[in-house]
Amino acid sequence: MNKRGISNEYEMPQMLFYAFMVLLVSLVLLFGFGIGVKKDVDTVSLERTISEYRLFNSPDCFGYLDDGFFVKGVIDREKFNEDVLGNCLAYPDGKIQGIKLKLKDIEGNDLKNIELNDKLVSQMFACEHSDDYECFNDRKYILYKENDQIKRGVLDFLIISEK
Repeated sequence: MNKRGISNEYEMPQMLFYAFMVLLVSLVLLFGFGIGVKKDVDTVSLERTISEYRLFNSPDCFGYLDDGFFVKGVIDREKFNEDVLGNCLAYPDGKIQGIKLKLKDIEGNDLKNIELNDKLVSQMFACEHSDDYECFNDRKYILYKENDQIKRGVLDFLIISEK
């Protein structure tokens, strides 16, 4: 008998085991990476969250600067206007969301209302009945600076974007 033939006979089950393991690891890697790549990202929700964060926490938006230092979470009432809102939420592709903000004092008295992109804001009633628009309503307890005093208030905001 040939000794070489006998040694190959013992290696065959070991080679099948290795081939099975390589196949198993390849399938796990293929499906593992496939699930991560195919995951959908809700970009509308992401844009809304970024917009909301920028409004309150950026000195370029409504954020209050006290002697050159940014005070996080305090709205400067002097900056609360359409021009600052438009510059704050400008997108490079020219896409503008519809935004309506109502600033109220703690008793609920209206202090100021501003709107950006009136055409989209007028569609706020269509949000519930149309699949063309994504709407977000929220009310935030805020602090605002007025006449060198920090006061408590409420900010109602509506963000409308096209799907």
